[in-house]
Amino acid sequence: SKPPKKAHFYRCFPQCIILVPTRELAAQVHGETLKLVRGAGLRSAAVYGGIPYDEQMKEVDTACEFLTATPGRLADMLAKEKVSLSGVQHVCL
Repeated sequence: SKPPKKAHFYRCFPQCIILVPTRELAAQVHGETLKLVRGAGLRSAAVYGGIPYDEQMKEVDTACEFLTATPGRLADMLAKEKVSLSGVQHVCL
């Protein structure tokens, strides 16, 4: 018999992914994104290396229409099924 299907625990379904090459740029872009979404009822999160994974997961759990990420950390979150790309409508490189 087949093993049971693995449960999915996606926590973040961003509509826009902003992919940046470095953590410094991720922090800067996230700061600017926060200024743009403030007051619009939208939420933004950033995920990148150099900051503990668990701290970033708390942010992703509560904020996720816009996700600024470095490739490595985004790959980690996709592999761990914490972020889903199923709702992405826009990608900025």
